[in-house]
Amino acid sequence: MIAISDPIRIEPWNFAPERSNFPTRNLPNRRAEIAREKQLTTLIRENNRSRRTCASKIAEMAKKAGIEVKPLEIEFIAARAGIAIS
Repeated sequence: MIAISDPIRIEPWNFAPERSNFPTRNLPNRRAEIAREKQLTTLIRENNRSRRTCASKIAEMAKKAGIEVKPLEIEFIAARAGIAIS
């Protein structure tokens, strides 16, 4: 049985370290993140036509194009954009 007397842990609204109550302080960083995410999403869409391209090969193509990115970041961006990669 669960004890009702246990306290409920409540996190503050600004729990995430990258966000704060002052959006103007984080705005340039967030704009850069959004621009990078758009760039990587475009790269994934253009190079993933057959769905046989894996994240590490897309990362190699990005490196040749001058973009430093890790395969795990490619998978994360693809998942957020709803793009299936192998």
